[in-house]
Amino acid sequence: MEHTLLPHVIVMQSPGMGHFIPVTEFTKRLVLDNGFSATLIIPTETNSPFEALKLALTSLPSAINPIFLPPVDLSDLPNDANIMIHIFSTVHRSLPSLSDAIRTITTTHRVVSLVVDLFCTDAIKIAGEFNINAYIFSSSFAMDLSSIYHSPKLGLLL
Repeated sequence: MEHTLLPHVIVMQSPGMGHFIPVTEFTKRLVLDNGFSATLIIPTETNSPFEALKLALTSLPSAINPIFLPPVDLSDLPNDANIMIHIFSTVHRSLPSLSDAIRTITTTHRVVSLVVDLFCTDAIKIAGEFNINAYIFSSSFAMDLSSIYHSPKLGLLL
């Protein structure tokens, strides 16, 4: 089936390989197991993405189109800025480019949702501008999930 006829999901991940791997695997499952096509949006702060990232993208199914958003300038951040500041700033400053990308994608695909990782929640308002449902994807460690599940028994939740 032609990819433009399939329900299409736009998936935005925050910068970094630690986010890329689970978000990409999630996107693959949407495509391979559920019959979606997808665009994987990757915000950047440099012109040269990691080589490992580029290599991983070559193995994606053809129904997944990766897009690197134009690099954002973070030179105004303090030299000792926390990595979280870099991640949130990269995502926030990429929102205009995300909006442009969604505008283009919606002209050729039947976009049914935008899925973002935990550090890309600012993008949810962009989905609203296009009347697209938005969802948050969170990959957690098994220990985190186990702790949450057992917390009532352990008296950790009030």
